[in-house]
Amino acid sequence: MKRIIIIVFLITLAISGCADKQMRAEAIDLNVYYADRNNEKIVIEKRTIKINSNDNKYMMAMKELIKGPKDKKLKVNIHPKTKVLGVEKYNDVAIVNLSKEFVDVNGEIQQIVAIMTVINTLTQFSEINNVKIMIEGEEYTSPSGFMENVFHRFSMDDNKTIQKISLYFAGTNADQLVKEMRSVKLAPDEMIEERIIKELIKGPTEKGIHKTIPVNTRLQDITIDKELAIVNLSESFVKDHWGGSTGELMTIYSIVNSLTELPYIKRVKFLINGKETTVFSHYSFNEAFERDETLISK
Repeated sequence: MKRIIIIVFLITLAISGCADKQMRAEAIDLNVYYADRNNEKIVIEKRTIKINSNDNKYMMAMKELIKGPKDKKLKVNIHPKTKVLGVEKYNDVAIVNLSKEFVDVNGEIQQIVAIMTVINTLTQFSEINNVKIMIEGEEYTSPSGFMENVFHRFSMDDNKTIQKISLYFAGTNADQLVKEMRSVKLAPDEMIEERIIKELIKGPTEKGIHKTIPVNTRLQDITIDKELAIVNLSESFVKDHWGGSTGELMTIYSIVNSLTELPYIKRVKFLINGKETTVFSHYSFNEAFERDETLISK
């Protein structure tokens, strides 16, 4: 009797262990590709999803794509009733089988953009280089009547937009700010606010003006809350700074005045490694800073 109880106990443990393994989910970061409102460029929306070891990650990525964007400035070109019937990998090709609703869209442009978003969503996985689209088991035929074989990744380099930004650096005597205009190429998933900080860290390109941020500083992240920009920087921003009340003033307002060139930003708050802190000896970072025009060289 005792032996039977032990065997039953061991079997129960084994079953429990298997169940735990199956239920254990892993979080993965995912890039989902959508179009902007005008269908002029493809934009990345980042997500984190949980998958179990027996889940088909390609199918889950496709389902996330069809759900549509969270950002209201983006649009999905895939019919919302489209079903993912299957996604299989063969060598470096993802073969995705979709329901007939996928081709039920208005116009060839919309369908081309839909295909681009499918291709780039699936080819983000390093083992996938090409995508073959099937419609209910039949090879996809374009609106113009051509049967397509496999699709390659759409180059995001062709998708970059050029933006002009205003950057403020320290002037010759390091007691006033001087504006430098710069044209930059923004990737579809790149925030202009993020690029402004990174360009400030790089330093000026014009002669006679000086950097304001230690070169080892890293931008951890930047978020916009209504009219407030919250800039989260690494500890090097503090540790590697050259000090002095004027130097600190130039550093703070080179960032504040550069960001408030954007019409929707009125104030800037600083975090160091995600925490509010009084960092410089002459200035407190507990409060947000507003633009100061008096520091700009005329």
